[in-house]
Amino acid sequence: MRLKKQIANGLLLSLFPLIVSAATYEWSGGFSQGTMEYHVDDGNGNSLLISCPGGQPRPASATMTTHGLDYHSPKDTQQQGMIEMSFIIDGVRFDDPFNTSCTACENNFTYAFWPALLKANNLYVHADGYEVRFTTQGLREELPSLDDPHNMCLTDLQALALENEIFTPVQEARPTLPSGFTNLAVIDDPDGYTNIRSQKNSKSQIVASIVQGEQFFTYIQDGNWWQVRTAQGKVGYMHISRIRLLD
Repeated sequence: MRLKKQIANGLLLSLFPLIVSAATYEWSGGFSQGTMEYHVDDGNGNSLLISCPGGQPRPASATMTTHGLDYHSPKDTQQQGMIEMSFIIDGVRFDDPFNTSCTACENNFTYAFWPALLKANNLYVHADGYEVRFTTQGLREELPSLDDPHNMCLTDLQALALENEIFTPVQEARPTLPSGFTNLAVIDDPDGYTNIRSQKNSKSQIVASIVQGEQFFTYIQDGNWWQVRTAQGKVGYMHISRIRLLD
């Protein structure tokens, strides 16, 4: 069924190329010239494209376009120097996640990054000092799981494992707790976001903001203001009424 959908999407893409390029605020997919492509843009000149070629080898890649520049994962060392593109998914950072050139890199793509992407509520992409937030609307409907044999984003080893029925189901990504921060948390705020302050009061400087569903780190403390740390390493204070511990 998914293969039929991919073929149908490919025909639409080839017959009406402007449909995909003009789409905003929602993920779309299409098959073109042997490659399955998944695309989203924010309507402000920022776009993200995931490309999965169907031939051998199968190096999936991602390209973010922002401020008229293209950034890539795996990182393009010739055009962009050593600039690395990072995905921040629900507060968890994945650096150059489409780099599958080593065993550890491939395991990160298979067992951490892709499962997290399929479940994403908040998605940011960072490169060269630019950070763009992309919608996750339609993402789950378009991107296939890595245990789907018709998924063209499979690496060679994943495809071989599926053919021999030895593929291990993907595991949910879980961030490593930084030293001193023993609890993973999310916010509980009707406004959909909470500010992190430099001091233990609501009038001090805002050092960062956390959005609904984004994970951050903290620990059990006395008082109404707890010290917290974002996935990007920013540290400050948040009122306890806005903190919901996950473990």
